[in-house]
Amino acid sequence: MMNKRDWLILVFPVFIFLFGNFFFFGLDNLALIKTIIWYYTLCLFGPLFYLLVAPYSSVIKKWGYSFSKSLGLLVLFLDVWLGSYLGLPLYSFYGILLLLVLWLLVSIIIGQKSPLKIDIEEVYLSEIIFLFAFIFILIINSLHPEIYWGEKPMDFSILNFMARTEQVPIQDVWAYGHEMKYYYFGYLIWGGFFKLTSIPVDVGYHLSIASVTGLFAQNAYGLFRYLFKRKRSSIIAALALTFGANWAAASFLLTGRVANMRAFWESTRVFRQNNFAEYPSWSFLFFDLHPHVMALPFCLLFIFLAVTYIRQEKKTMLLSLLLAISWGSLLALNGWDFLIYTFVFGILLVLSYRGKTIRSFLKENIGIPSLIALVGVAIVSPMFMVLNSGKKSYLGPFMGTSNGFIEYWNHGGTWWLLIILLASYTVWRSIFKKKVPQINTYGALLIAIFFLILFAENFTFMDHMNTIFKTNNVVWVLLGIVALSSLRVLDNLKRLPKQCRLALKTGGILVAILLLCGTVFNIRAVTNFYPYQTSRPSLKGSEYLKKMNNSDYVIIEWIRKNIVGTPLLIESPGESFDHSSARISMHTGLPNFLGWRNHVLLRGISAKVYLNRSIKIKKIYNSTDALKIYELLLKQKVSLVMVGPIEKSRYNTHGLAKFEKFSNLFIPLIKEGKSTLYRVKGSL
Repeated sequence: MMNKRDWLILVFPVFIFLFGNFFFFGLDNLALIKTIIWYYTLCLFGPLFYLLVAPYSSVIKKWGYSFSKSLGLLVLFLDVWLGSYLGLPLYSFYGILLLLVLWLLVSIIIGQKSPLKIDIEEVYLSEIIFLFAFIFILIINSLHPEIYWGEKPMDFSILNFMARTEQVPIQDVWAYGHEMKYYYFGYLIWGGFFKLTSIPVDVGYHLSIASVTGLFAQNAYGLFRYLFKRKRSSIIAALALTFGANWAAASFLLTGRVANMRAFWESTRVFRQNNFAEYPSWSFLFFDLHPHVMALPFCLLFIFLAVTYIRQEKKTMLLSLLLAISWGSLLALNGWDFLIYTFVFGILLVLSYRGKTIRSFLKENIGIPSLIALVGVAIVSPMFMVLNSGKKSYLGPFMGTSNGFIEYWNHGGTWWLLIILLASYTVWRSIFKKKVPQINTYGALLIAIFFLILFAENFTFMDHMNTIFKTNNVVWVLLGIVALSSLRVLDNLKRLPKQCRLALKTGGILVAILLLCGTVFNIRAVTNFYPYQTSRPSLKGSEYLKKMNNSDYVIIEWIRKNIVGTPLLIESPGESFDHSSARISMHTGLPNFLGWRNHVLLRGISAKVYLNRSIKIKKIYNSTDALKIYELLLKQKVSLVMVGPIEKSRYNTHGLAKFEKFSNLFIPLIKEGKSTLYRVKGSL
């Protein structure tokens, strides 16, 4: 029975959203309602999947609530994907809703058969952390809402396409007709929320990154809660890991560097030869919905399950299954994380070997757990087997210039300060108590970190840029977990000598200041970036188009309201990172005949196919033979042709004139200023 306090906490987020909308979000009433529905739908995954699993696992019952949202998302959307792959129409509003209701019924039945005594205070605290991170990143990103820089056009186009398509396997939105050869499971998850809420797509993009941020913060709290068993330390550690910045960003603020987008960008370009590595808060502020960003909360879920598995004396079937699902999902979310965290898990597993015979160790970990793990990988293997980077795979020694102490300090120096303090305390404690310290979870993670750094500096997998980038993304998170473990001693400071207490407090305050300085600098840098002087704050990520290219903006809005499904579009392709190319596809999710050149090639489309399509596009726009082009468009199954300022600047005027002249073949759907969208007769 819910009391008044429970009802107040349940409706409290509504007041937060109303407040946020009044001052920051700028949404109309319908979009605000859909935003609230998005939030509560995501929150539903928490109790739903907790009630499913907790009765059968004491560890998850006590410490696992914070991970239930992430676990629920994996289970539900793996079901959606697998069912759709087998031919069931599940990747749709009704399909997803049906599965959600079925899981809800199963949860209710299990809840009645195995009633739980839930720590409601723990649930509320976990949800408050999620809400704080969700709203915080929405507010900050409303101060720089433009979805157009970096690789956001690619991310936005895929996410929008996921909202339109119901077809699995997923087609490549920028080379339609070819299966997607890229990690798309994260896009599939948040595209599912687009379907459930029918949220405006540019608002939904911001809600997606806010959801990733909230899940990461909530999972971080759950992980530290499990490791520390202390609420205060866990809250501090979770917020530090989620919103902390690297040493380079902190040094920029302390040295008076101008806080602009260039400095924000350079704060991650700390390695030699312009190599780089990111960290969670940087990615959340840049709202780059790349696979490595969407995978972040699920990586923490894997760490929790891995550490739980290792610490359990008896390896239960349920725990092995959950670990397998989490492990396999990393393969679908971001293959680099799968490889790196598999190695980390191996290190943790080997170092837990002490005190056991080899036979008992193998018996615990090789038999049924290994078979279950392979099942977890097998489930997602159809997504993985089609991956093709478009680059020649390479694994071998790196012969170039390696990074040194300065580069790694700029990346993770803040964490290293805490680790040095923790190491000093551990050494002092071992001398004082005359005990040799044993390798625990944190020590094992630190050993794994050193091996990862050695690998990144001395070997290349595929290419050295990605080796440095993807490896050190993980290193930063693992360093944070190890470093923040020092907060455990804050609850026992009274037992320590005065000098030790002073050193720990001073070091902790210094690290907190550095983390805060870096975060403040990054926030100032991104919010100072006004590319088109658009009205702010707002969550309307496409509004900048009104000033950049208003005629295209009107057509994009018309497409969003009037065209359903995935009719094939032709517009001007271009080079990678050119946000003016493939812009209609980017903002609407309509599949494109051809998108960014390098990104299409990197996704495994052959150079021959790219060249062939590129030639056809030039012919379609430049040729004056209307009938011949009409037949070519029908043959290529193209339904829509865009002619706007970009096309008029790149193609022959006489060739473009045929679309307007032969309106019986190319039917104008909407015309605004210099932009016109045509429908190919007989194609829709």
